[in-house]
Amino acid sequence: TMKLNIHFSTYEIKAGDIAVIPPQIMLETLDLDEEAELVTIGLSLDFITEFPLLREWIMNDQIRWQPIIQLKPEEQALQKELVELIQRFYHKEPSANKVEMLRHLILVLIYMLVEVYSAIPVAKRVVKNRTHAIIDAFYALLMEHAIEQRQVGFYAEQLHLTPQYLSTFLKQHTGKSVSQWVD
Repeated sequence: TMKLNIHFSTYEIKAGDIAVIPPQIMLETLDLDEEAELVTIGLSLDFITEFPLLREWIMNDQIRWQPIIQLKPEEQALQKELVELIQRFYHKEPSANKVEMLRHLILVLIYMLVEVYSAIPVAKRVVKNRTHAIIDAFYALLMEHAIEQRQVGFYAEQLHLTPQYLSTFLKQHTGKSVSQWVD
Protein backbone atom coordinates (compact mmCIF):
# COMPACT_ATOMS: atom_id res chain seq x y z
CA THR A 1 0.00 0.00 0.00
CA MET A 2 0.91 3.64 -0.33
CA LYS A 3 -0.35 6.81 1.31
CA LEU A 4 -0.31 9.80 -0.95
CA ASN A 5 -1.47 13.40 -0.72
CA ILE A 6 -3.07 14.25 -4.04
CA HIS A 7 -4.03 17.88 -4.29
CA PHE A 8 -4.02 18.23 -0.49
CA SER A 9 -6.28 15.25 0.18
CA THR A 10 -4.88 12.00 1.59
CA TYR A 11 -5.52 8.72 -0.20
CA GLU A 12 -4.50 5.15 0.50
CA ILE A 13 -3.60 3.30 -2.66
CA LYS A 14 -3.83 -0.48 -2.57
CA ALA A 15 -2.74 -3.19 -5.00
CA GLY A 16 -4.77 -2.94 -8.18
CA ASP A 17 -5.72 0.71 -7.66
CA ILE A 18 -5.14 3.24 -10.40
CA ALA A 19 -4.34 6.87 -9.69
CA VAL A 20 -5.10 9.36 -12.45
CA ILE A 21 -3.20 12.58 -11.76
CA PRO A 22 -3.99 15.52 -14.07
CA PRO A 23 -1.35 18.16 -14.84
CA GLN A 24 -0.60 20.78 -12.20
CA ILE A 25 -1.81 18.68 -9.28
CA MET A 26 0.33 18.58 -6.14
CA LEU A 27 1.61 15.15 -5.08
CA GLU A 28 3.30 14.16 -1.84
CA THR A 29 4.22 10.61 -0.84
CA LEU A 30 3.42 10.06 2.84
CA ASP A 31 4.13 6.33 3.16
CA LEU A 32 5.22 3.57 0.80
CA ASP A 33 5.52 -0.16 1.53
CA GLU A 34 8.85 -1.66 0.53
CA GLU A 35 7.08 -4.28 -1.61
CA ALA A 36 4.96 -1.72 -3.45
CA GLU A 37 5.31 -1.73 -7.21
CA LEU A 38 4.33 1.44 -9.04
CA VAL A 39 3.90 1.81 -12.76
CA THR A 40 3.81 5.38 -14.02
CA ILE A 41 2.77 6.61 -17.44
CA GLY A 42 3.31 10.33 -17.93
CA LEU A 43 1.62 12.20 -20.73
CA SER A 44 2.98 15.44 -22.16
CA LEU A 45 0.68 18.43 -22.51
CA ASP A 46 1.23 18.17 -26.28
CA PHE A 47 -0.11 14.61 -26.22
CA ILE A 48 -3.09 15.59 -24.06
CA THR A 49 -4.06 18.57 -26.21
CA GLU A 50 -3.83 16.52 -29.41
CA PHE A 51 -6.91 14.48 -28.48
CA PRO A 52 -10.09 16.43 -27.60
CA LEU A 53 -11.61 13.55 -25.61
CA LEU A 54 -8.43 13.16 -23.58
CA ARG A 55 -8.14 16.90 -22.95
CA GLU A 56 -11.74 17.13 -21.70
CA TRP A 57 -11.47 13.96 -19.63
CA ILE A 58 -8.18 14.77 -17.92
CA MET A 59 -9.39 18.24 -16.91
CA ASN A 60 -12.69 16.87 -15.58
CA ASP A 61 -13.43 17.69 -11.93
CA GLN A 62 -14.42 14.07 -11.36
CA ILE A 63 -10.81 12.97 -11.84
CA ARG A 64 -9.45 15.85 -9.82
CA TRP A 65 -11.60 14.99 -6.80
CA GLN A 66 -11.67 11.23 -7.21
CA PRO A 67 -8.21 10.36 -8.56
CA ILE A 68 -8.13 6.78 -7.24
CA ILE A 69 -10.20 4.05 -8.84
CA GLN A 70 -10.36 0.28 -8.47
CA LEU A 71 -10.85 -1.85 -11.55
CA LYS A 72 -12.89 -5.05 -11.58
CA PRO A 73 -10.72 -8.22 -11.59
CA GLU A 74 -11.24 -8.83 -15.33
CA GLU A 75 -10.39 -5.18 -16.06
CA GLN A 76 -7.29 -5.44 -13.85
CA ALA A 77 -6.03 -8.38 -15.93
CA LEU A 78 -6.59 -6.49 -19.19
CA GLN A 79 -5.00 -3.32 -17.80
CA LYS A 80 -1.96 -5.28 -16.57
CA GLU A 81 -1.49 -6.93 -19.98
CA LEU A 82 -1.89 -3.59 -21.73
CA VAL A 83 0.63 -1.84 -19.47
CA GLU A 84 3.11 -4.69 -20.03
CA LEU A 85 2.59 -4.34 -23.79
CA ILE A 86 3.15 -0.56 -23.56
CA GLN A 87 6.37 -1.20 -21.60
CA ARG A 88 7.61 -3.71 -24.20
CA PHE A 89 6.89 -1.30 -27.06
CA TYR A 90 8.56 1.54 -25.17
CA HIS A 91 11.76 -0.49 -24.76
CA LYS A 92 11.77 -1.95 -28.28
CA GLU A 93 14.24 -0.81 -30.88
CA PRO A 94 13.32 2.40 -32.71
CA SER A 95 11.19 1.92 -35.79
CA ALA A 96 9.24 4.06 -38.22
CA ASN A 97 5.93 3.45 -36.40
CA LYS A 98 7.04 2.97 -32.78
CA VAL A 99 5.79 6.35 -31.53
CA GLU A 100 2.44 5.99 -33.30
CA MET A 101 1.95 2.46 -31.93
CA LEU A 102 2.71 3.68 -28.40
CA ARG A 103 0.24 6.52 -28.77
CA HIS A 104 -2.54 4.13 -29.78
CA LEU A 105 -1.78 1.70 -26.96
CA ILE A 106 -1.88 4.53 -24.43
CA LEU A 107 -5.19 5.72 -25.88
CA VAL A 108 -6.63 2.21 -25.40
CA LEU A 109 -5.62 2.38 -21.73
CA ILE A 110 -7.17 5.82 -21.39
CA TYR A 111 -10.43 4.67 -22.99
CA MET A 112 -10.54 1.83 -20.43
CA LEU A 113 -10.25 4.41 -17.65
CA VAL A 114 -12.86 6.68 -19.26
CA GLU A 115 -15.31 3.76 -19.19
CA VAL A 116 -14.62 3.08 -15.51
CA TYR A 117 -15.11 6.74 -14.57
CA SER A 118 -18.31 7.02 -16.63
CA ALA A 119 -19.79 4.09 -14.68
CA ILE A 120 -19.32 5.82 -11.30
CA PRO A 121 -22.71 7.00 -10.04
CA VAL A 122 -23.14 10.76 -9.74
CA ALA A 123 -23.90 10.39 -5.99
CA LYS A 124 -20.41 8.99 -5.38
CA ARG A 125 -18.68 11.91 -7.05
CA VAL A 126 -16.91 14.31 -4.74
CA VAL A 127 -18.07 17.91 -4.67
CA LYS A 128 -15.45 20.64 -4.52
CA ASN A 129 -15.76 22.70 -1.34
CA ARG A 130 -14.55 26.19 -0.38
CA THR A 131 -11.29 24.82 1.05
CA HIS A 132 -10.41 23.19 -2.26
CA ALA A 133 -11.49 26.29 -4.18
CA ILE A 134 -9.12 28.53 -2.18
CA ILE A 135 -6.23 26.05 -2.50
CA ASP A 136 -6.84 25.66 -6.25
CA ALA A 137 -6.98 29.42 -6.77
CA PHE A 138 -3.83 29.95 -4.71
CA TYR A 139 -1.98 27.22 -6.57
CA ALA A 140 -3.02 28.66 -9.96
CA LEU A 141 -1.81 32.11 -8.88
CA LEU A 142 1.43 30.63 -7.63
CA MET A 143 2.07 28.84 -10.93
CA GLU A 144 1.46 32.08 -12.83
CA HIS A 145 3.22 34.63 -10.58
CA ALA A 146 5.77 32.83 -8.35
CA ILE A 147 8.79 34.22 -10.19
CA GLU A 148 7.83 37.89 -9.97
CA GLN A 149 5.52 37.94 -6.93
CA ARG A 150 6.93 36.75 -3.61
CA GLN A 151 4.78 38.76 -1.20
CA VAL A 152 2.00 37.17 0.85
CA GLY A 153 -0.08 40.33 0.40
CA PHE A 154 -0.22 39.90 -3.37
CA TYR A 155 -1.73 36.41 -3.16
CA ALA A 156 -4.09 37.38 -0.33
CA GLU A 157 -5.37 40.40 -2.28
CA GLN A 158 -5.95 38.31 -5.41
CA LEU A 159 -7.98 35.82 -3.34
CA HIS A 160 -9.84 38.56 -1.42
CA LEU A 161 -8.42 37.33 1.91
CA THR A 162 -6.23 38.92 4.55
CA PRO A 163 -2.55 37.92 4.47
CA GLN A 164 -2.81 36.45 7.99
CA TYR A 165 -5.90 34.39 7.13
CA LEU A 166 -4.36 33.06 3.91
CA SER A 167 -1.14 32.04 5.65
CA THR A 168 -2.97 30.38 8.55
CA PHE A 169 -5.43 28.69 6.18
CA LEU A 170 -2.68 27.25 3.96
CA LYS A 171 -0.62 26.12 6.96
CA GLN A 172 -3.66 24.34 8.38
CA HIS A 173 -4.74 22.65 5.14
CA THR A 174 -1.45 22.02 3.33
CA GLY A 175 1.12 22.00 6.10
CA LYS A 176 2.97 24.94 4.52
CA SER A 177 2.56 28.68 4.93
CA VAL A 178 2.34 31.10 1.98
CA SER A 179 6.00 32.02 2.50
CA GLN A 180 7.03 28.37 2.31
CA TRP A 181 5.03 27.90 -0.90
CA VAL A 182 6.51 31.01 -2.49
CA ASP A 183 10.06 30.03 -1.57
